[in-house]
Amino acid sequence: MKMKKYSVINILAVLVLTISFISCSFESGNNPTINPSVPNSPSPPDGATNISNVVSLSWLAQDAEKFDVYFDTVNPPVRKEIANQNTNQLTVVASGFGTVYYWKVVAISSDGTRTEGPVWHFTTKPRGTSDAGYVMINYTLDNSGRLQTTLPNFVNVLFQVLDLNGVGVENLTTDNFILEEDNQTISPSESNMQIRKRDENPYTLRTVLMLDNSTSLEGEIAQIRTAALDFVNNIINQQEVAVYEFSARPILLQDFTSDKSLLSAAVNAYDLGAPTTNLFGAVVEGASQMEDIISVEEIIQSTMIIFTDGNDTQGSTTFGEALDAINGRRVYTVGLGPEISPDTLEAIGNSGYFQISEAGDLTQIFRDIADEISKYANSFYWLNYSSPKEGNKDHYLRLRIKDNPYDSYLDGVFNSAGFYHPDRKGIYINASENNPNGIDEDELPQNGEKIYQAVTYLATVPPVYKWENLTPSVIEVNQFTNDDSQARITATGSPTEIGLVKITDSANGETKTLQIKIK
Repeated sequence: MKMKKYSVINILAVLVLTISFISCSFESGNNPTINPSVPNSPSPPDGATNISNVVSLSWLAQDAEKFDVYFDTVNPPVRKEIANQNTNQLTVVASGFGTVYYWKVVAISSDGTRTEGPVWHFTTKPRGTSDAGYVMINYTLDNSGRLQTTLPNFVNVLFQVLDLNGVGVENLTTDNFILEEDNQTISPSESNMQIRKRDENPYTLRTVLMLDNSTSLEGEIAQIRTAALDFVNNIINQQEVAVYEFSARPILLQDFTSDKSLLSAAVNAYDLGAPTTNLFGAVVEGASQMEDIISVEEIIQSTMIIFTDGNDTQGSTTFGEALDAINGRRVYTVGLGPEISPDTLEAIGNSGYFQISEAGDLTQIFRDIADEISKYANSFYWLNYSSPKEGNKDHYLRLRIKDNPYDSYLDGVFNSAGFYHPDRKGIYINASENNPNGIDEDELPQNGEKIYQAVTYLATVPPVYKWENLTPSVIEVNQFTNDDSQARITATGSPTEIGLVKITDSANGETKTLQIKIK
């Protein structure tokens, strides 16, 4: 009996140990160990909802030096938002309302090893949700992650300011910003700090107006035409519009132009088309005409406005192909009547979807969209200031908006190698670190030539130069067409003769005279 009892006890012990082992195995499976080299700990958390349209993404990844970030409305995300990002945080604009966005991070170690993270997702807030605060997006980091600088000591930053719903903030001035270098506030007056807007810089706003003209719109054409005419007759400065109509296929009525008479003629040519709606094909065609370039030298921003009274009935292009063609570009959709597919138009209209019950409402909707487009265009700013730093050293810059309820700022690193400071405001010719005041006169051998460059120190607006030859019998002056700050001067006269060149910066009201002696 004792032997039998002992056997039962052992059997029970074995069962307890087995159950404990199984339990531990299940617990371990529910709480897997995180590989710290794989991107993890996303913010916003995976699956988060009700997220603002301007999102600060962050993550962790041990020993990674750089990151590629993919951000898209498709799963898995295919659009690379940024490459070789050197911090584990990135602000993105999720312009769609109530839209699911997918993102992933590829961690890059010092030896080049790439470790791909999982796909995370979040859903943005519905349209009309109001949040207080501004976010700043920096567009001037170079491939090394540094800010752009120009001599003699200028730091240049192109950035955008949006509210937390992704709408452009257009009313900020220099007085609204605080500038810091190495954690010390820089005086706007001493640095000649300037915050400039788009109308002072190279900027083009392109809008594709895509109008459904299928036969189901019979009786509505006149009202649609009236709304479109109102839109093109109220385009803003630096805006170009292309006009399409679509039914069986998209037809270009007018390519991009700012000429209101040409646009009005195109809209007046808009008329009833075929008994089919190639909506997805129209999306693909319109998206192919959109171009986005953001740099200090040039900005081209594109948007598309699509009006339709129904879903795609032709089937020659798929919904997926239409979404792939958009690929992050800004699109607005307007749907009329009961035959539309709101979910489809909302997915295509990542910047806004509007539903109307009659064509007469279209004029006001177009005006609302135009106002939002204008705000977005005016939300780009250029910071230019004269840094007090000199020497081959790195410096940390931070730009903040005063009284911003949202913790957002623009920051970056620049190097002051080669920086120099002329004595006073004005135009300087061939200035350098070793000769900060440049030259007032120079010598050239007979038939010799040399390139000279002007710079306006402490300019209040971007310089506009003109090189004027005051002695054409002595020298020849050829101003560069692609850079008006430079000119090639050739000595065409005889030895001992003196040539004079007048350099004018008409934008800043500055002049300089350069003397060339022929030796």
